[in-house]
Amino acid sequence: MRRSQARLLLLVALAPMPWGLKRRALPRLLGAKIDRSARIGVSIVDSDGLEMGPGSRIGHLTVLRGLRHTRIGAGATVGNLNWITASPMFRSQATAKSEHACFTLGRESAVTARHYIDCSGGVTIGEYSTVAGVRSTILSHQIDLVEGVQSTKSTRVGDYCFVSSNVCVTPGAIIPDRSVVAMGAVVVGDLAPAGALFGGVPARVIRSHVDAGSYFQRTHGFVGLGPVDRADGGVADAEGRRVP
Repeated sequence: MRRSQARLLLLVALAPMPWGLKRRALPRLLGAKIDRSARIGVSIVDSDGLEMGPGSRIGHLTVLRGLRHTRIGAGATVGNLNWITASPMFRSQATAKSEHACFTLGRESAVTARHYIDCSGGVTIGEYSTVAGVRSTILSHQIDLVEGVQSTKSTRVGDYCFVSSNVCVTPGAIIPDRSVVAMGAVVVGDLAPAGALFGGVPARVIRSHVDAGSYFQRTHGFVGLGPVDRADGGVADAEGRRVP
């Protein structure tokens, strides 16, 4: 216990340091494997087995704590002010093959800002997916009212998914590939079919076949600004340059 507390204090002290120093220190403290093009902002990252792929990012004032393994794929982003943790009681019971206390963010995916992710039973977010907006909650442990104990279930978000603001994803829920989850929805169980818009409490199919847009065809994760109207009636790109 004292050793883990001492390590946490070291990581807190390290958080505001220049990235070059952190990139050299984290492999020694955590056994981390961090690509040279990856970057971590002013955040507390306390995770064994941290892996960050090329171009991946962790923003500012984010906390990753109590995790047994964290994988952030190439081009993937964890934004600012996120809280991603696992309960120590489940981490201590984990086996080498279990998903307990593991967090995986797939290639070119993003968790934007001010979200809470409980990884006690394991959370996996696939490739090219976005946990968008603010204040969504993804859970992977709960209290079993019948047995009177706490239990875990791994929670999964598929590839090319879009999860809106204020969504609650309950333990063991699965969001299938190419799906959209509306604001304020509560996701329970295994949603189906893939490629649909889900909303409500609990979430249900609102509209099928919503996956024909460009979002579901892109080859880069970042979703930037498109053309915007100019005051003079013309059209400009995201940097304000006139588009013919």
